[in-house]
Amino acid sequence: MIEEILKEIADAEALAEDKRKGAFQKGKGIVLEAEARADRMKREAVEQCKADGKAAIAAAEEQARARRAAILAEGEEAAAALVASKKEQAEKAADEILAAFIGKYS
Repeated sequence: MIEEILKEIADAEALAEDKRKGAFQKGKGIVLEAEARADRMKREAVEQCKADGKAAIAAAEEQARARRAAILAEGEEAAAALVASKKEQAEKAADEILAAFIGKYS
């Protein structure tokens, strides 16, 4: 009877040890899986940040191109207006010189 009880205790201890080892292995597996998932999430976050950065740079470049085009257009308009104004002034001066020349020699 005592032998049976000792055997049951030994069997229970062995079963408990097997369960402890199984739980430990399962825990290791969970930790490894969590670490792998964390690494994947980190890589995905880095890739997303890179993609977001590239998109932001592309948008900023597009805005810069549009602003540059607008500034160039404004500059061209101002230059055309200045050329027209100076041409008008030059024509007026030429007309005055011509009138003075004709008046002096006629």
